Amino acid sequence: MNYYQFEKYKLLVEYIDANLKDKLRSTQVEQICHYSYRNMNRIFLALQGETIGRHIKRKRIEKAAEYLCYSDNTVSDISYELGFNDIATFSKAFKNKYGDSPTDFRSKSNVLLQPPSKVLAEQTSAMPPLEFEIEELPSFGYVYFEYHGDYENVQSLETLWEEFYQFCEANNLVSSNSIFFGAILDDNDISEKLYCRYRAGLILERRWKGTKERRAGIAEHPRQLYAKFIHEGEGHDTEITYHKIYSQWMDQIDREFADLPTLEFYHTDPDTLETNLTEIYIPIL
Repeated sequence: MNYYQFEKYKLLVEYIDANLKDKLRSTQVEQICHYSYRNMNRIFLALQGETIGRHIKRKRIEKAAEYLCYSDNTVSDISYELGFNDIATFSKAFKNKYGDSPTDFRSKSNVLLQPPSKVLAEQTSAMPPLEFEIEELPSFGYVYFEYHGDYENVQSLETLWEEFYQFCEANNLVSSNSIFFGAILDDNDISEKLYCRYRAGLILERRWKGTKERRAGIAEHPRQLYAKFIHEGEGHDTEITYHKIYSQWMDQIDREFADLPTLEFYHTDPDTLETNLTEIYIPIL
């Protein structure tokens, strides 16, 4: 697999993410990638582990699960918005993946959003009331390494960050003003862990042409409104804070999620070099 093919694969994945609700035709794939659909499908299967069609179907069902958990949209509206021909087709596909009908899944969502253990629940209830700010982040360009897998695999994520930082230093991208961040592209409780994506990113301070390093991607993040939360403690130990956010979202935040990644900005103690504060930015409408 050469660099050019890998870049076309990344371009197609980003296009699908941005246009998930629209029907993707084979001619569009060929226009985007400058490959025949058949050849691009082979490349996609080799890199993603699933065909283009199965990838789109899976992502739509997972997006539907997010809407059922975090919005009050009707099942009919969700089905229509995500491009399903009828509710019956949508319900069958949804049940095949999650084992419940969309209605039953939604009724259990309060359980899904709660901490998984009694100990964690007690820790959550002991925390102070949820505090947040509404903040708009400007658009920015960034370079990133992307990880696919379980977010709970802390060792792999730490290795990702070590290798990414070394890459940025080797390419003279690091300065005293550098801003590193993490981008969480998928929901670990909804998406299959094999396909969950996380990006270690650095905001670019200047125009950069990039490199042929296969792992490195360059992207533009749009101007966006966020609900900003603060997590104090280890950077990899944000589970309690996230559960508190999601369990209280509908009652306290009163804003809908936007279909963009959640961002995490890390603040490190210069004496211990350990993350002791994480700013969590959840995109909202």
